[in-house]
Amino acid sequence: MITLAHEPTVCVGLMSGVQELSFALDSEFATPDGTRFPAGGYRAAVAIDRIAVYDHTGHCCAEAHELSLRPRTPVTATFTIRSVTIGLDFHWQRQEDQQFHGTLRLKRDTQGRLLVLNEIAVEAYLTSVIASEMSATSLRPCSKPTRLFPVAGCWPNCRPGKERVSRPAPSPTRWAVSGT
Repeated sequence: MITLAHEPTVCVGLMSGVQELSFALDSEFATPDGTRFPAGGYRAAVAIDRIAVYDHTGHCCAEAHELSLRPRTPVTATFTIRSVTIGLDFHWQRQEDQQFHGTLRLKRDTQGRLLVLNEIAVEAYLTSVIASEMSATSLRPCSKPTRLFPVAGCWPNCRPGKERVSRPAPSPTRWAVSGT
C-alpha cells in the first residue's frame, strides 16, 4: 500500500499563446508570498520579462515571472477565465467563459506569451473529466469504476517535484502537466 502525505495534484493547461487574458475570482485568493487578491475581475498581461496582474481599476496588483493564485477556501472557491477557445479547429469552435476550482497558475511559454494552468487535486480533476464525458442522467456512483482507467494513466506521472507537460494534441485546448 502507498501512503501519501497529501493528495497529488495535476496542472491542466487552460489557455496558451495569448498576450493577455481576463479572469474573475469568486472569493479571496493569495500568492504563496501572501499577496491577497479579493474577489473581483482581473487582467493578466505579459510585461517585457514578467507577468503583471491588474485589478478592475487598472492598478497593478502583482508582477512576477510566474504567479500562483491559491484559493483561501479551496473547497468552494472558483475562478473564471474569460473567452476560452473551445473546439479549436472544429466547425463549432467558439469562445466562452469557463469556471474552475483549484489554483490559477500563470507562466510564460517559450515565446514569452501567457500559459494559463489550473492546478487541482487529481481526484477532483478526474471527477470533473469523467462527469463531462457522461450523460447528465447518469447516476454519480456510475462514475467510480470509470475513474480507474484515467487514474492508471495519471498516477505514474504524479511524483513530487517532477513536472512534465503532456504535449497537446492538435485540436484540444486542454492538456495535463502532471506531478506538480
